[in-house]
Amino acid sequence: MNRSLLLIALVGVAAVFGCSSKPSGGGCGCKAKARGVLKLDGDNPVTEDFGYVEGLSLWGNPKPPANVSLEQAHDPNFHFKSCCAGRGLSAACAARCNYENYNQALLQKMLIGADECPLDSLPEMHFCAAQGRDHSTCCRTKGVDATVAGDKCLVFCDQVPDKFTPIDYTYAACFGKFDEMKQCFHGTINAKAKAFFRHH
Repeated sequence: MNRSLLLIALVGVAAVFGCSSKPSGGGCGCKAKARGVLKLDGDNPVTEDFGYVEGLSLWGNPKPPANVSLEQAHDPNFHFKSCCAGRGLSAACAARCNYENYNQALLQKMLIGADECPLDSLPEMHFCAAQGRDHSTCCRTKGVDATVAGDKCLVFCDQVPDKFTPIDYTYAACFGKFDEMKQCFHGTINAKAKAFFRHH
């Protein structure tokens, strides 16, 4: 990929990277869909009511439903995939909803239409990867804000429902910090799931 094509790709990915709370798209911050109350202070929950946010209903009760094992409830990839399915993504997209497959190579393939999962599913996938949480504190620790875009990159770490931030080419540098964002998502969800879910 030559430099100009790469820049176009980065801008294109940045433009759809987060979920829009407005129908016109082009922003960051995923709408709740059957909205519930979700209040987070950094990475520390103040009140978490995920029961009415589509794709996050498993977080509504520390006892997993009968059809979900404790092992599954503790698995971040299970939550990622369940969220994607719960938010109505296609089977092709849901198959990519795990932290190993959700990477820069996949984003590039989606951008040029070379993947079965369409680009317009990316905002929902990113919301599910973050599980509707604000990972900004972790992202700062990992240096996500250490690009020419600075603090702007943290908007991709904060996926609390119903936030909207217009995205433009100045966010393109954030794409290079995707792995660090993903590490924050996976690490936080892993720790929170193990602390939250208990035996039946």
